[in-house]
Amino acid sequence: VGLEGSMPCEIGHLLSLESLIFKYDDIGGVIPHEIGNLSNLIHLEFLDIGLTGNIPASLGNLPKLETMTIRLNRKLSGTIPIELNQLESMVNIDMRANDLHGPLEVMGGWTNLKALSLTQNWFNETIPANVGNMKSLVEIDIGSNVIGGTLPSELGLLTNLEILNLERNDLHGPIPDTFKNLSKLIVLALGTNQLDSSIPGPDVFEGMERLGKFM
Repeated sequence: VGLEGSMPCEIGHLLSLESLIFKYDDIGGVIPHEIGNLSNLIHLEFLDIGLTGNIPASLGNLPKLETMTIRLNRKLSGTIPIELNQLESMVNIDMRANDLHGPLEVMGGWTNLKALSLTQNWFNETIPANVGNMKSLVEIDIGSNVIGGTLPSELGLLTNLEILNLERNDLHGPIPDTFKNLSKLIVLALGTNQLDSSIPGPDVFEGMERLGKFM
C-alpha cells in the first residue's frame, strides 16, 4: 500500500536522519522547508510522488548531503534556489522530468559533483561560464530543455567528463576548440540544436580517442 498525504513539517525534527526517501507514492504537496534542519542528511530522494510548489532554499542548509534526487514530479516548478550552491559535499544531483526553469548559475558551487541530470525541464537561459568550476564532473545531462546561447569554452575545463548530453535545446554557434581537452569523453550528444552545421575541425576531435557516440 502506498503512502498518501503530504509530508508533515514535523519531519524537520528528525535531526539524526541520514536518508530521506519517498518513491512512487501519492504524497503530493510541497517540500517542507523544515527539511533544511536535517543537518546530518546524506541522501535525499523524492521520486514520482506528485510534488507541487517550488524547491525550498532551505535545502542549501544540508552540509553533508551527497545525493539529491527530485525526479518525475511534473508539477514541481520554479527555479533551483541559488542557496543550493552551498552544497559542497554533493556528488550526484538528479532533477529530471520536473517543471523547473530559470538560470543555471547555481551549478558553479558544486565543485565535487560527479553527475548532474536536469533533462526534461524548461531551463531557458544560457549555460553559465562557472560550469568550468565543476571539474569533478563525469556526466552532464541537461538535454530536452530550452537552453539558449552558445556553448561556453569553459566546458573544455571539465577533463573528467565521459558523458555530455546537451541535445534538444536552442543552442547556437560553433563547438568550442576547447572541447579537444575532453580526452575521457565517450558520449557527446549535441543534436537538435541550432549549432553551426559544419562538422568541427579535426583539432576539436584530436584528443577524443575514447569517443564512441557523437550525435
